[in-house]
Amino acid sequence: MLGGLSPAIASKLARPTPSAPTIDQIQMRRDQGYEVVSDSNARLSPQAADKLASQIEGTLGTRKATRLMNPKAAIAADDIAADLRASPPTISEVDEARQWIGQNVAGSVENGERRIGQTMKQVIDDHLDSLEPQDVTGTNNAEEIVAALKGARAEAQKVYKSELFEAEDTGLIAKGLRRAATTGSGGNVVNAHRQSIRRVLETPSCGLGFPRKN
Repeated sequence: MLGGLSPAIASKLARPTPSAPTIDQIQMRRDQGYEVVSDSNARLSPQAADKLASQIEGTLGTRKATRLMNPKAAIAADDIAADLRASPPTISEVDEARQWIGQNVAGSVENGERRIGQTMKQVIDDHLDSLEPQDVTGTNNAEEIVAALKGARAEAQKVYKSELFEAEDTGLIAKGLRRAATTGSGGNVVNAHRQSIRRVLETPSCGLGFPRKN
């Protein structure tokens, strides 16, 4: 079948198609990247730490009422900003602060505090994603550390998206199949998947990192 093609084209077509990495492989690359960053003890420069502190404080806006109506978010912003300015944290500590915000502010039952907490997390994400070697101290290999961090964060996004859709019990595909099964018609599977995906894209806390139309 390939005999009538040029050698170069025939060679390309004959090559095995590379298979997509498994979720375990992606998780391994993520963990390896974070381990490189953690072992380096690299930390934000004082200037980068101060910038992040100001950005976190800025999530509460300028109205005093916002702070009074959202006390958890205000306390969290003040505490984290003070820590950032007192002693520039390691990059790993910044990520720990993000997780803490997710548990204690973004997970609030109060709509206002939950929204502010989600914005705080996004501020930290944007800060880490935009880091440059000059924003990092405590290492002689700042360029490699920043590259390892960004690579690990990219792999973490892949893991998150994969688990969101494909987890055996909680993923959206499994949920869609269960919903379709309750209707008694296999023809509803596609619609169930569409509805699940739409909910992700329309939910800010889930849809981060997915392309969306304006």
